Amino acid sequence: MENLPLPGFYGDLRATLDHAWASMVHGSVDKKSAFSTPCVATIERTSDGNYLPQQRTLILRNADQKNLLLRFYTDNRSLKIPQIRASTGTSILFYSAPQHLQIRLNGAAQLRTEDALCLQLWNNLAPHGRSSYLSLAAPGTACASLVDCAKQIAHLPTHFCVMDVQIAEIETLYLHRSGNQRASFKYDAQHTLTRSTFLQP
Repeated sequence: MENLPLPGFYGDLRATLDHAWASMVHGSVDKKSAFSTPCVATIERTSDGNYLPQQRTLILRNADQKNLLLRFYTDNRSLKIPQIRASTGTSILFYSAPQHLQIRLNGAAQLRTEDALCLQLWNNLAPHGRSSYLSLAAPGTACASLVDCAKQIAHLPTHFCVMDVQIAEIETLYLHRSGNQRASFKYDAQHTLTRSTFLQP
């Protein structure tokens, strides 16, 4: 690990939280940022009654610190949809190697399909962005060939789904030779910050 100077947020809980949100906001607009593509985990209940975490990488579309929301797009035929409908609990993980910063978040996912907001966001998508939601086969379907996987339906937002995650808890971990810094932040149902504390890394 590089022996870099300590950042301005080091040792300051409020600055650490603001830096975490600023990193996510930047990731939502800069697709080259490490904070653009977090790992998002949901819970699947298996046929034998067990609970199995399921993870995937999603593109962060918006980060709203005021309303404590992270926004993603997905296909409403994907397997994460019934998982979220059964249990809204969602965990999100960001990590930037250049910044030596990990951000973990927990919250409740909310799904929106075929409403005015979805149509507006769909209309704002570039053609190559829309193609992800126009496949003839549902995500995860076995295809005989890549050509079959590429087959598309009519150019309508039928399967486009907005996934908002209402954040309830944030945990950050900053790695540095002088001492790693880990911090935890919790919000209540009214979006009020109720806990800020450093944790033993």
